[in-house]
Amino acid sequence: MVQPETKPDKTVGNLITITSSNVIVAACGFLANMYVARLLSKPDFGLFNTFTATATIISMLIDFGLSVALVTFIKQNRYPSEVIYKSVISLKLIISAVLLMLSIPLLSIFYSNSSDERLFVPVCVTVVAGCILSCVSTIQSYIQAKEEFWNYSVLNILQGATKLVAIVAVGFIGMVTLNSFFFAMLCAAVASLLFGFIRVPVKFGIKIDLECISKLYGYSLWIGISSVLGQLVMRLDLYLLGYYKKFTELGIYSAAFQMATVLPIITTSFISLMLPKVAAYTTTGERKKYALRLFRLAPIILLAYMAICIVAQPLMSTVFGDKYIDAASPFMIMQSVFMAGIIFTPLGLLVHSLNTPYILTIMIVGQIVVNAVIDVLLIPQYGAVGAAWGTWGRYIAGFIFMLIWVWRSVFSKRAQLNA
Repeated sequence: MVQPETKPDKTVGNLITITSSNVIVAACGFLANMYVARLLSKPDFGLFNTFTATATIISMLIDFGLSVALVTFIKQNRYPSEVIYKSVISLKLIISAVLLMLSIPLLSIFYSNSSDERLFVPVCVTVVAGCILSCVSTIQSYIQAKEEFWNYSVLNILQGATKLVAIVAVGFIGMVTLNSFFFAMLCAAVASLLFGFIRVPVKFGIKIDLECISKLYGYSLWIGISSVLGQLVMRLDLYLLGYYKKFTELGIYSAAFQMATVLPIITTSFISLMLPKVAAYTTTGERKKYALRLFRLAPIILLAYMAICIVAQPLMSTVFGDKYIDAASPFMIMQSVFMAGIIFTPLGLLVHSLNTPYILTIMIVGQIVVNAVIDVLLIPQYGAVGAAWGTWGRYIAGFIFMLIWVWRSVFSKRAQLNA
């Protein structure tokens, strides 16, 4: 087994680097969506967000937890890092090539006989973007495992900045169509992939270590199921709004969702930084200390939420335009649980320390049931507001589950005895 290198603790500096990059990326993404929302109709803006979310789900289906497993295996020195990286990236390139060869002809046949033929190009671009983003996630995870957070941040910023520049350029030259904005999104994904291949110090080539991949999949099974189900449940509201043909409400919900996800970039930063560290925790004391630090953030988050509620309506009108003023109510509903997620989402990292990734799958299945039931009951009558309550119920169910699990696994007498 390869002996791990001893490195000085750079937690604070790395957190500043990652948080700064995530702020920039979030700002770029937010400005891009704000620009698209102002130029497109509410139904088309809703479709844009739905297909963008679908690209992420396709990416996670291809990845199926391999990127998280890659970080864990490299940090635990199970195989040489280059062998792990090359095996994962090669497998993803092969899966992506097969998926594209099969899906594009099938989609062409389907939409040639469909009344929604205008959606053919967005759907095809979504599939291609999903394949590319899956490969980018592997490059990011490799850099993350090596704790090269500067390169990690640069890759993040490039992806967000390229998307913003491409979308603004499309609007500037007057190509204000749904298809044009999807091609802009694709350009950002391609630029990130090319930069990633340049920055990662591994020679390019298709090479898969079957034993390594087999063990990676064995570890990532529950993580992959949890990741895919997690993305599906996050976007369940969008898909059900589309199912009920509430396309105007889809645009309103999309604007509210975009605004609600601005502040929780802190969660993304913290998870990116802490995943390699939490995965290495071996004692109950370390896990307990980590959980208590998260819980101490609660008063600050509550005060911040109260302040946001006061300015919610003028904020939505100013940012997205007066046509989205109705998005204030769903925004406030979702903002409450998204901000609470700054505490509860990082708690989920403890499943990697305890080697119990199936816990996330159990939780997410329960969340899907709660979200679906609320959506089916409320969306037909209340539209975007009903969808927001579905999101709220899903998060509350997850928080309760996570609190019970953390108590039993970290704080209970049984956990102390087994330490």
